[in-house]
Amino acid sequence: MVLKNVITSIRDITDNLLNKCKPREDAYSQLDGNPYVFVSLALSEAINYKKYQYNRLNIKFNYFFDSENKFIFIKGDQSIFRRMISNLIDNAVETLDEKAGIVDLTLKEEESLIKIIIEDNGKGMSQTLIDKMYNNTTFSNNKEKGLGVGLEQVRDALLTFNGQMSVESKENVGTKVRLFLPISENPQWVAQQIRLNKGSTVVILDDDTSMHYVWKTYLGKYSDSLSFEYFENGEEAIEFIQSIEDKNKVFLLSDCELRNQRLNGIQIIKHLSMQDKSVLVTSDCNNKKIQNTAWRTNIKILPKLLISEITITIEN
Repeated sequence: MVLKNVITSIRDITDNLLNKCKPREDAYSQLDGNPYVFVSLALSEAINYKKYQYNRLNIKFNYFFDSENKFIFIKGDQSIFRRMISNLIDNAVETLDEKAGIVDLTLKEEESLIKIIIEDNGKGMSQTLIDKMYNNTTFSNNKEKGLGVGLEQVRDALLTFNGQMSVESKENVGTKVRLFLPISENPQWVAQQIRLNKGSTVVILDDDTSMHYVWKTYLGKYSDSLSFEYFENGEEAIEFIQSIEDKNKVFLLSDCELRNQRLNGIQIIKHLSMQDKSVLVTSDCNNKKIQNTAWRTNIKILPKLLISEITITIEN
């Protein structure tokens, strides 16, 4: 519980900063191929940003997803996906008329589809507006407090994902919107497990010392089989790893963006030729350039949000 609370706190701060600070354009390869959307991560970022955006209102935002849904992907443009979810949450807030209320965001998996549910306890939507959505009718300028533009974007976005939507709404009870999207196979760059040799040294590189605490809390149970070294500076981490004679007994967990340092995490992994003995740990896992650079260089990525969910296997 302590670990999850720490990660949540770090995530809330990071998600807000990510909307202002994007990775340097020259730090990563150019985009090619079909991008993936890390759904659980994108939804978490969305709900946390809305908490920040509407913090003056007495609205409680909740996010629910089962542990088996943590590594679910869809193919498509992340910016379109983000805008679609943002519009649906904004519409839910709009129906609350700045009064106290609840907005729930739920992620589920049903056969080969993911189901995203956005539910509120607001005043509801008119049947006229719902009919326009189902009938692909253009929303007029007399839309309900701006809901039309957002819902029209949602409808158009679903076409790009080959998805569907259903809406239930009752006056003065609330609205429930369900999105159904086809699940993609997991990209090869995602790290769902880490295999380590007994007696290995795990090097943790992150310029945020609070992340060192997160890793120490999670990795503590492996202290009988592994040893750990923590670094804030990439150059010092490189020097330490190069000083170890048996490179097969070293594993690197590196942050991606290292502030005010010569090399970022991707460049350090490539410099050490440790693509198969490292994982890039980042809060910006849905960044398309990072995804494609990881794919090209065979580097695995782990979102900081899912540190406590990664499976670690220790082999003799």
